[in-house]
Amino acid sequence: MGGSDNSESDWRRPQKSNKAATTSGSSDQPSSETAVINGETHLPLEDEANGKYMPVKLYRAAANKDDADHFVHVIEEIAAEKSLDLSQIIQQVTPLGNTLLHVAASHGNEESVNLLITASPFLIAKQNFVGDTAFHLAARAGHQLVITTLLHGGL
Repeated sequence: MGGSDNSESDWRRPQKSNKAATTSGSSDQPSSETAVINGETHLPLEDEANGKYMPVKLYRAAANKDDADHFVHVIEEIAAEKSLDLSQIIQQVTPLGNTLLHVAASHGNEESVNLLITASPFLIAKQNFVGDTAFHLAARAGHQLVITTLLHGGL
């Protein structure tokens, strides 16, 4: 089904961004490649490669509310590729501090929300860099089923 919730429509190709100079002098050099998701700049791609931030494909899988099986497959794929265990993958965040639970909840991905809080219930209380929990993002986006799932802890 199409609609405004579709993460594909909110995803744009990596683009160059300009970094403001923080020291004397100016720099016209573009900074590293970044991805733009839902209108926000995310994931300096070199930081994704060194494990600092969650991979873009993991973000996209968590945001896709139509395919929880694909979400699980992507987690397994990343675990195998990078020799990471589930807890290491689940603890990765976006540059804004959003966990996989934040991403899934903000996109109304109830099945993935349920899987995540069953595997790692501590994520329910985890705040991003501005103090929002997954519940806050789900409420702001109006995802009632996700809100209910979060309130009941996946039960």
